[in-house]
Amino acid sequence: MNDLIRTIDLPSLPGCDPYDNQRLMRVSQSMDGLPLIEFLQRLHPPTPIQQWQSWIADGAITSDGVTLHPRARVRCGQRLIHTMPDTIEPEVARRIGIVHEDASILVVDKPAPMPVHPSGRFNLNTLTRLLESYYPNETLRIAHRLDANTTGIVLFCRTRRAAGLVQPQFESRKVRKEYVAQVHGMVPWDRHDCRLPIARATQVEPSSQVEMVQQADRSIRSVDTQGARVPHEQGQSAQTQFRVLDRANEHSRVQAIPITGRTNQIRVHLWSLGHPIVGDPLYLRDQRLGEQQTLAVDQPPMHLHARSLTIVHPDTNEPVTFRRPAAFETNL
Repeated sequence: MNDLIRTIDLPSLPGCDPYDNQRLMRVSQSMDGLPLIEFLQRLHPPTPIQQWQSWIADGAITSDGVTLHPRARVRCGQRLIHTMPDTIEPEVARRIGIVHEDASILVVDKPAPMPVHPSGRFNLNTLTRLLESYYPNETLRIAHRLDANTTGIVLFCRTRRAAGLVQPQFESRKVRKEYVAQVHGMVPWDRHDCRLPIARATQVEPSSQVEMVQQADRSIRSVDTQGARVPHEQGQSAQTQFRVLDRANEHSRVQAIPITGRTNQIRVHLWSLGHPIVGDPLYLRDQRLGEQQTLAVDQPPMHLHARSLTIVHPDTNEPVTFRRPAAFETNL
């Protein structure tokens, strides 16, 4: 395991003081010519149409400083600004561990809860934004992402050259990622190769919203939980290789090697197998979905940790592995 070379202790969180939050939205070629309201719905499906209509009526959606009509047509390349005044973000963890840094890459041990990048209720209180003040005058390019509730190894590229060499390794699945999770129940198998496809819960056909897939003689049931992913034949292909490390006290510790990189993949696969992760607020026991996405700082943590990451270093062209233990493993 890599020792931390230093830690960043955040004395304050910038998103916890009221500010005018301005979110940039760019119109892609695929959305050229859509009415504004339809563009917004497609851009962020979890937000109800009534909320978008209210923001438009309040003048919160602008382009070049001009407010827009709901039926106005957007154009490819157009930049829209969504202004949310007096924004106060939820608190996040305040200690970021630095695992490795050199001229080309930065490797951190991400705490939780902490989103990696701006999304939803979080903007300034995110890993990328919080690191900006500690690495001024440079652009940290994120090579991959972790869920807000997941701890562990996250890698940034510090130069454009490094990003051009590292990011394609993730895209071509040449990076080896290892996770460890503590799950509910005594897992009956020692190894399992899970290949259940994954879809957004909101994209599943209405006729199959209740009976989704059969796995281990269980019916996985879905509710209309915004942002949730579920196993379904209409979803994207996904593969995770699991190995049980130990079992004790009605819990199991499991190694997870994701072959693909779908959103919430490890969480969804373990949930579908009847062994949800301890502390997961969304994928609950008995195949239920929760209504909370990101844990609060005072809630028990989710026991999923990105334990190691292996890449070919952009400077040496040699494989290098970065490792950090999970906090919940040291307490077992």
